[in-house]
Amino acid sequence: RNLCLDQMTRYGMITPEEAERAKAVPLQLAGIPDETYPAPHFVDYVLEYLLDRYDAETVYR
Repeated sequence: RNLCLDQMTRYGMITPEEAERAKAVPLQLAGIPDETYPAPHFVDYVLEYLLDRYDAETVYR
């Protein structure tokens, strides 16, 4: 976030004061939702299938 705000300031999209105000706002990160599925065994199977074929970053993206 701060890098983006710095770049926006650099290119004149926002003022330095606006950037500092935005940086002062605490980040609120979203957690991983607690998802339940009607057929968790099938979801587990598909997840394992995908992880066998693709890297974890691609699967979880």
